[in-house]
Amino acid sequence: MKTLVSIILALILAAATGLPVSAQVAGRAIISPVPIYPREGKIPEAWKDNFVFLDPAAGEVVVSYPDEQQPGMRVTLRFGRHDQVDPVIGSVVVRQSGGLYHYEYTVRNGARARLEIKLWSLVVGSQDSQLTGAHPTWRTSSAASPFSRPGSIRPEVVVTWSAGARNMHLPKGLAIGGFRVVSSYKPGLTLAYAQAAVESEYTEAAARTLPPAVAEQLSRIMSPDWDTAQVMTVGPKFTTGDPKELIAMDFHRGLSQLAVTGALKADSPFVSSAISALISHMQSPGSAGPPLDFLEKAAPGLETEVAVAMKLSLQ
Repeated sequence: MKTLVSIILALILAAATGLPVSAQVAGRAIISPVPIYPREGKIPEAWKDNFVFLDPAAGEVVVSYPDEQQPGMRVTLRFGRHDQVDPVIGSVVVRQSGGLYHYEYTVRNGARARLEIKLWSLVVGSQDSQLTGAHPTWRTSSAASPFSRPGSIRPEVVVTWSAGARNMHLPKGLAIGGFRVVSSYKPGLTLAYAQAAVESEYTEAAARTLPPAVAEQLSRIMSPDWDTAQVMTVGPKFTTGDPKELIAMDFHRGLSQLAVTGALKADSPFVSSAISALISHMQSPGSAGPPLDFLEKAAPGLETEVAVAMKLSLQ
């Protein structure tokens, strides 16, 4: 029953935040925009207009559609799922003397991973002229965010780190540090996502060989919302001009989501006190900011990372 309640709450929260449910429920995607591939590959008559399926056991997307060249036969293709990784992201944020913020990340591919991580991305606020990203060995790039989240407080971009050569991918159970971001934006809770290295890639060349109806269905589950493993972490988010009420509201939303998904315990002294203080502040607009005495209750790990972000952005 607890799992079912968590799923329902995740659905409600996803509708409010724009984050995909597949990334919020423990385990792999249990809610899919396409049907589950039937055993032995026999497509029921009721699914005659469905050409794309999910095979959770194999971690693959199955494409099956009638072969126009051979009546009665079907074309069947399989493509790897890029969400078959388990990113665990640790952050350290320091405000530098010149007013910029230095973010450093360590990425681990956790126990639930099936494949190696080939890239990961951090969603940050756009229009930051001071934004830079770096790593000693992984390539760094930036682009407009592929996500469209109703809860976003401003347009977003993604900073992406790519392993490049296969011998640099991040296997299950291992971690890599040294991912750095410098920004003028203060820290908040944001989205990070990772993609696996798969054997069977869905490429633009492959897309051009598919009938339009098949390609359209495939695009639903191959979109970044569904084809990445996603977590919340700390990242550049707030400008110096953002009001404390907005910052408090955004932290409240992020903490609530972390509690719903189980990344943080809703009844921990830090989380429960933080949410209570943020609610009180949002109900009293115009005040200097919420009292931050709850920060000292943060446990090591993600709670401490969130507490540091709140102190830097709300004090």
